[in-house]
Amino acid sequence: MPQLGMRKTLRGRAYEDYVSMHKHLRHTSGDKVIEHQFHHNKASPASATGVEMENAGTTAHVSTYIGKVGLTIVVAASADAAGMREKLITLVYKNTSLVTVTAAATLGANSTTETAFTPAIADFYYPISATTNATIGAGQTIKIGITGLAAPYVTFTEGQATATDANMIGVGTVYGWEDGNQADTGYIADLVYYDLLGYPHEAIWTFPADSSAATKFYDKTSGLSVKDFYRIKEFECDHVALDELRVGNLAKDAWYGTIDIGNYEMVSPHYFVPAEAVAKFYIGDIKIRNSTATRVATIDIFCQPKGCLVQERVRRMFAQTNGEVLLNLCFQLEPLSEISVKLSDDTNACNCDIDMQCIEVSA
Repeated sequence: MPQLGMRKTLRGRAYEDYVSMHKHLRHTSGDKVIEHQFHHNKASPASATGVEMENAGTTAHVSTYIGKVGLTIVVAASADAAGMREKLITLVYKNTSLVTVTAAATLGANSTTETAFTPAIADFYYPISATTNATIGAGQTIKIGITGLAAPYVTFTEGQATATDANMIGVGTVYGWEDGNQADTGYIADLVYYDLLGYPHEAIWTFPADSSAATKFYDKTSGLSVKDFYRIKEFECDHVALDELRVGNLAKDAWYGTIDIGNYEMVSPHYFVPAEAVAKFYIGDIKIRNSTATRVATIDIFCQPKGCLVQERVRRMFAQTNGEVLLNLCFQLEPLSEISVKLSDDTNACNCDIDMQCIEVSA
């Protein structure tokens, strides 16, 4: 039987509205208070179930979110050869708890046979380093990845005993590209993202000669390719985008964020709450304006109040035709949870302006 309602307990809520919450947090935390103000013109997909979207050019699209998934990893050579048999491979990697683990595997009598590591790897997230006990022979490769090794996470090539950064990727490796190649070689996109534990990192993407080609983001400090991406915090470019500018996967069929044509920063109705050691995060108020003359828009706000075990729909709002509605939520959110605003209107598309305010209090 479906659940007919819900019951919530908002711990620590003592705010009548956004103004009172802001004043209190400024009084108690001073300059540690950071305001996030979000405005988005949102076109509904004519959905009865509700969809979280971003605008991209003239067509709205739905972002994809990476799951917290650890992988089972094996190793094998590309071809069986005497020099490849009994070769020892050592892999240092991070699991989904971002704990560093070391495992080793020895290729068998047939080096093309997939070999498990010891201890067995079933929670791989990204590699730190990979080495062999001897260089790889002429015309040979060794690959580390999931069964089948069609898209390896580590590759050793001829003459290598240590895998290079260029030949290593993680579950959280991300790529940048424009939908169409533009005359913007050398532009720079800046990405601030959170890892699985809710800690921020900064990466850059320099537009290549063919900006429609998906190439890696690189950590701004270490210069290594990003391998631990989980959620976007900020995505900006030093010039306005000449075409839709994406963050996503190598195949370009999963988008984690977009900068729209003619803009220099991403706008999304989705927030990820950082680790409490980084900041406390509060949702403020949300204002919806429905500019459609003949249709009522339904807006659902999903989040996880501090102390609650799961994300839930905390409010459902109805914006009347050519109408406006304001909702004061004003409570702290659970670390590592997410805010999602979804718009639905059955089979009739609506256009809404969404304004949302949140407050981050740095630790």
